[in-house]
Amino acid sequence: MEDQKDIFLKMLGDRIVALRKERNLSQSDLASLMDSEKPHVRKLEKGKRNATVLTLLKLSNALGVSVSELLDVKG
Repeated sequence: MEDQKDIFLKMLGDRIVALRKERNLSQSDLASLMDSEKPHVRKLEKGKRNATVLTLLKLSNALGVSVSELLDVKG
């Protein structure tokens, strides 16, 4: 059974994917905009990595949304 943390990370990953696709960005494009690596983005999108506050800031900047918009996950 999934716990709340796992559920939230999966929902956040889904949100990242949706925002990235709305902007027609590949995982590599997003990683480049974040000054990161594609495997890092892939793990975030799969809900396998817990993003730090600074990573959330990089993601939001790269996607052109506020951190609060990034975290607007639907459960």
